[in-house]
Formats: sequence, structure tokens, C-alpha cells
Amino acid sequence: MKTKGAPQAKRAAGILGGLVRKKGLIIALVLLVFLCVVGSAAGGAAASGADPQPTRPGLGTPPASEGSLTLTATSDQSFDPTGTKAWATVTKDGGPARTLRAHFIDVGQGDSEFIELPDGRSLLIDGGPTDAGEKVLSYIKGLGYSRIDYVVATHPHEDHIGGLTTVISSLDVGELWAPDISANTRAFEGFLDAIESRGIETHGASGGKAIGSGGAYSIQILGPQGGAQFDDLNDASAIVLVTYGQNRFLFTGDAPSDLISRACGSHVDVLKVGHHGSGTSTNSGLVASLNPTYAVISYGTGNPYGHPTQEALDALSGTTVYGTGANGTVTIESDGTNLSASAERDGTVVAGDTESSDSPGTPADAAATATTAARGDQGATGGTDATVYVTNSGKKYHREGCRHLKKSKIPMSLSDARDAGYGSCSKCNPPT
Repeated sequence: MKTKGAPQAKRAAGILGGLVRKKGLIIALVLLVFLCVVGSAAGGAAASGADPQPTRPGLGTPPASEGSLTLTATSDQSFDPTGTKAWATVTKDGGPARTLRAHFIDVGQGDSEFIELPDGRSLLIDGGPTDAGEKVLSYIKGLGYSRIDYVVATHPHEDHIGGLTTVISSLDVGELWAPDISANTRAFEGFLDAIESRGIETHGASGGKAIGSGGAYSIQILGPQGGAQFDDLNDASAIVLVTYGQNRFLFTGDAPSDLISRACGSHVDVLKVGHHGSGTSTNSGLVASLNPTYAVISYGTGNPYGHPTQEALDALSGTTVYGTGANGTVTIESDGTNLSASAERDGTVVAGDTESSDSPGTPADAAATATTAARGDQGATGGTDATVYVTNSGKKYHREGCRHLKKSKIPMSLSDARDAGYGSCSKCNPPT
């Protein structure tokens, strides 16, 4: 006897089987799409995993909307001070390029530049004079940094390394680079004590060395020449080239124009003018070869050296010039192709009121108000911070211009000379 239940059960089984098969096909299709998406994401992660993105301490990861830079390299990536073998082209991928920001901090009569690198790392070149240390520290912390990856002390004059003592004593420092030269001054001793107490990794800064690279940028030391002997501390200044994409930033310390020209003889976009705008570091020939778009002079208004000099300003006449004395802190940004500049205040850079002494050792470890001694018009009782000069082998301190100085004169304050056991020269009668 036939019943109605059997065909209905068979029909139901057929319908369910069809649904299962249909559902299985859908699941398989969804799974296939999912695997393709996951595989694509994994491939992208693997490609980017070779160069992880560091984060700025305390600020978290950079927003995804910033995008990244895709760089096309030339066939030869060997070091070349002219930059002709550096990264050739820059293309934007996935949004606007990350930004490099160079801050030329107003430290008065001195030098200090803080560079925010496009991968979140940071570079500090010099720290200004001792009394500017707290300002430099506050400025860096105000940008959100508790660590500086690279510090460069261009040379051991107080107006460049004095403030570094405060900064490196207060922040975490990755590496410190400085030329192989020293000064017998209180400021330099304090600088060395701070490095030792923090256990900072140190490296010799000489031409041909690379400090760091984030792929899209490089930090190269172009000078001084390794193993060279210098009678003048300014000549030993570290000359640093920061390249980001197509843009080049040149930082020169107090190096003279001939050494800058030897180190870098081709176009730079931004020039940190040497020696606060003195005539010894900037002339028309150097400016013609570098052809900078922007030039920044770090100096204090009313300084007794006459910085910047009219000679330097005339040489820079075809360049957009900023000065910390006139404009306060200056910031220049780069996306690897384009540049923009801003300043703390409006102002016009003008030559100093007095004739520049351009003496190799000024300013050293003396306050700016005591520098008349460096020009030779200081009285016999110039105070403990008057600038005097010693030699590598001598036991006396001298006025500038004393015939016993020859070429090996080393500047220091009178108080430091006394502390180091130097006696007064009986021929030139320096301050006592």
C-alpha cells in the first residue's frame, strides 16, 4: 500500500540536498574571495615589514592617511657628496607624503637645529650656548619628543655645545656624533661629563660617514676630513647633508667657505649659513655653487661680532634669507619634493652694527658681553669671562694678536685659563 509520506520525504530530501549544495557553493565562493583578500593583505604586510615604522614616543602610530613614499633608486647607491647618486625620483602612494621639518631654533648668538625626520626619528644639530639649553629642551619636548635618535655636535665652541649638556642630560639619546677635536673649556668638560654619565653611544664625525637612513632620506657627514689636524676649531666643524627625496638641507656649523665648497659643490635647497653669517663662511662663489632656495642665519641681535656681515648678505642677495635674530625660530618643511617656510615673527635680516671680527675662536667659552677682549680692545682687568687664547704646547694665555700665538691659538675664558693653570703672557699683557 502506497502512502503519501514516502514521496514527500524523498522530495524534502531532494530540496534539502539542493539547498545544501547551493549553500556549499556560496560558502566556497565566499571562502575563495576571503582567501584572496587575506593573501593580498599578507603580501602587502610582508613588503612593508622590511622597514617597520617607528613611532614617536608618546604620540602613537602616524595616521594611515599620511600615506607613504615610493622611491626609485639610481643604479649606484654608493656615497656621493654631490648627491648625484642619491635617490632619483619620488612618487606619492596612497596619500600625501610624510613631512620632514627642520626647526632653526632661536638661541641667540649660537646654533641649534632640530630635524623631525619623516619616519618619526629625530636629529639635533648643536644646542646653542649654555644659557639656551633649557629653551632648546623645552622646544623639543613641546614637539612631543622624549627621545632624540641622533645628536651632532659640530665643534666644541660653547655657543654650539653649551646647551647640549642640558638636553642630553634630560632626554634619551640614541647616538652622538662629533669631530675628533677637543677644547680645554668648562663648557666642553661639562658636555663630556653629560655624555659619560648617560652612557651615550658616540661616533667620530668625519667626511664620508652616514649617520642614519630611513629609506626615503639620508644623513651624510661631508666634513671634516678624517685624520686632518686643525689649528682653528671652526675648521673642524661637522658639515651635514640631510637629503629627503629631491630636497637637500646643508648644515655647516662654523666651517669656512672653502671647506664648505670642497665638501658640497652642488645645489642645495636649504642652507644653514656658516658661522652666524660671518664673511669667512659665506661668499658669492660658494653661494653660486650651492644656489640655495632658502638660507637661514642663526645669530643674536646686537652681537659684538657684527654678524651677519654685509658681505654675506650681499652674497645671498638672490636667496630667500631668514635670520633667527630678525625672525625668531624658523621652520622649513619638505614632503620630498616641495618646500615651505614659516617663521615665529616677521622681520628683515640686516647686517650687524659693528665690524665683524671674524676671529676663528669667537665666540668660545665667554659671554657675548666679554668678547671685546677677542677684538683686542679689552682693558688689563677684563673680568673672569674675558676671552683669552692658549696654544697646544704653551703654558701662558694671551691676547688675540700676540706674536706667541702663531696659528695654534685656542680660545677660552679667562676663568677657564686660570683654572687650567695657565699663566699670563708678559709680552701682550692679557687681562688678569
